[in-house]
Amino acid sequence: MGKWSHLDEKIITSIKKNPKISFGSLASSLLKDKKTKEDWRSLRIHIWRLSKKNHEIINEIVNNKWNQDEKKGLAEIEIDVSKPVKTLEDLIEVCDIDLDIWEIDRWVCNTWGTTSFKKSIDGTYRTNYQVKAWLSKRTKTQEELLESILPIIEDYIPKKINKVKCKNKIGVASFADFHIGAEVKQLLKTKDFNIEVLINYLQKAVYIINSHNYSKVHVNMLGDFFESLSGINHENTFKSLMADGWGANAIIMANEIIGEHLLSKINNLTSINIVSGNHDRMTASNKVDNTGEGGKVLWYMLKKDFPTIPVRYHNSVLSVVIDGISYLLTHGDKGYSKKEFSKFVLDYGIPDLYNLVMEGHLHSRVVTKAVKAKRTQYEEIEAVSLDDVNYRKIVCASIFTGNWFSESIGYSSAAGLTITENNGDGKPNVFDYSL
Repeated sequence: MGKWSHLDEKIITSIKKNPKISFGSLASSLLKDKKTKEDWRSLRIHIWRLSKKNHEIINEIVNNKWNQDEKKGLAEIEIDVSKPVKTLEDLIEVCDIDLDIWEIDRWVCNTWGTTSFKKSIDGTYRTNYQVKAWLSKRTKTQEELLESILPIIEDYIPKKINKVKCKNKIGVASFADFHIGAEVKQLLKTKDFNIEVLINYLQKAVYIINSHNYSKVHVNMLGDFFESLSGINHENTFKSLMADGWGANAIIMANEIIGEHLLSKINNLTSINIVSGNHDRMTASNKVDNTGEGGKVLWYMLKKDFPTIPVRYHNSVLSVVIDGISYLLTHGDKGYSKKEFSKFVLDYGIPDLYNLVMEGHLHSRVVTKAVKAKRTQYEEIEAVSLDDVNYRKIVCASIFTGNWFSESIGYSSAAGLTITENNGDGKPNVFDYSL
């Protein structure tokens, strides 16, 4: 029996409970206040020898030091093995890294030599290897995402449009920022949000639209259909993302929810107009996909759903004329939304019509109405009067009420719907509804 053999059971139990504990820390905790430097060194060596002899402990260390969190997109590996690990391939094999889930960002291999004199007076030289790898969660490429969705699209059965006899009046319903896949709860100011809440908002919106008894209804959707297709738009995206609320699942879910609970329930649906938002990108970085290709996929699916009506799309700006009013649709995240919008109207609008710019993005209601000054001279007295210009910009209410980030910068609001119609003189009546 050795000096420290009576502690063997405690040593084994401690390592099983905390495989990451260092032998020095374990020796300190076992000795407590009774340790001397010589005792600490002696016990530390005993723990090391015991762990080498006891394969059960070694296996426990290997199994418990491979920590991965797919939802957070993080992985950490720290293992001790008897098999030499000299290459990245060796590391992947020993750690059982699933390359369908993780990809190698970078890796390094360090080597150093040691000479042991235990077996020979001349010494035995040995090269030691240390292989490290940094992993990140693998995201599907745009091509892979499309390949997983296309077989489902091909089997689609077109949806029926409800035709109801109503008064001869045309309405335009505009929606912004669905953020499908988001799951938000227990914030100070922002309401909880999930799929059930979203469907409830859409059902309320359908009731409001149909209560107007329009003979024709045009629907504008202003982007940000998804919370995150990559699952990692930002480092903390996972905090407000439902399980399986990203990737192909999010696109399929968006098509089913918007198609079944909104569009197919609206009476006399006449056209659908779609623009993409910044959250509709398929990649984690907006430098790779800056055109919101997920929105384009959703547009393609809705075209299949509603083949008898126009379903229009553009990745940034869509200009359509509805009932004598020029609608300029954009998400609101691009540079021209932050500049003087009269130039935007001049570039994309129609001079002879009233131009109504519709945006989302801010998760808050904003109305900007432009005016021009008209100068009239009466002898030595100068008077200024204001005449309305034929354009207006409306930042529509969001369906998504916000998350921690939007609340922290002051952009949270009640869910809403914007309905517009021609007042008979070519100008819009605007109705803002809370849901």
